[in-house]
Amino acid sequence: MDSLHDIIQRFKNKGTPLEGEKEFTTPVVEKGIKLKYWPNEVACLPNEWVRSGLFAVTNKLPMRIHPLTGEKERLYVVKKDIPTFSENVKLTYTGFELNQFDQKVYLTAIREAKTQYLECIVQMTANEFCEAGHFSTGGATTKAVKQSLERLFQSNLKSELFKDVSGQKSLVREYHDHLINHYSVDKNTGRWNIALSARLAAMYQFQTSWIDWATWHQVKGDIAKAMMLQVCSHEAPPNKPQKIQYPMLKNILRIDSPIRRLRFRLKKSGDELLEKGVVQTWECKPDYLTFTRRQN
Repeated sequence: MDSLHDIIQRFKNKGTPLEGEKEFTTPVVEKGIKLKYWPNEVACLPNEWVRSGLFAVTNKLPMRIHPLTGEKERLYVVKKDIPTFSENVKLTYTGFELNQFDQKVYLTAIREAKTQYLECIVQMTANEFCEAGHFSTGGATTKAVKQSLERLFQSNLKSELFKDVSGQKSLVREYHDHLINHYSVDKNTGRWNIALSARLAAMYQFQTSWIDWATWHQVKGDIAKAMMLQVCSHEAPPNKPQKIQYPMLKNILRIDSPIRRLRFRLKKSGDELLEKGVVQTWECKPDYLTFTRRQN
């Protein structure tokens, strides 16, 4: 099976396409905008979203009591500043708190709609969506996926990426819209209607994090999955290991554990990423994590 590195290199070199994959050509846009092409074997998100606390690595999200039903529900936040990896990134979020389950649903929605024109409806049955996202197809899981799609549709994210130019911050790209542009259920067929925002196109032109979709689903545990995304958002070649301070990781993963406990959990996650061939080196130092990506 081709490694993620092999897939990326084949894509960059525009070499022989993978089995069952069409030769890539620049599409002629007649009806609208599409996301920039990437291979079916991978999933991807913009780097600044991966390196942020948009999707918390915890199932213990803040809750509130609904004033009308009296039932517990996730906390709804308004214009919340999301922790980010860099001072050149600003994320402001309105909506229900999100976690790794929502991220998995979001990645699935993007993968399934990526070949469609943005803002055009993609119709799928609940089973088709769950199978595409490697979810079980039981009633409770299907309900949870449906609720997640509703949260992503109700959310609003303002994302800004800057660069320093002569001491001033210059805007590189921005996104301001629902995470999912449309979600509904067809009353006649029961099929799910999903559409992505046209504003996503700019977010996928460059600086995106690619993960091998099959490997990501084989990785167990939310921290290991989150760290696989973190790893894939950094080049980290063998001669230049990436270093991340633990307070920064606590911030962007939104984990409340003491650093000693976090270090233990990272060590366990690293063992799995080493076994899966995601990283070449992984070491939990007293004050920071250091790693290099596997290049072949």
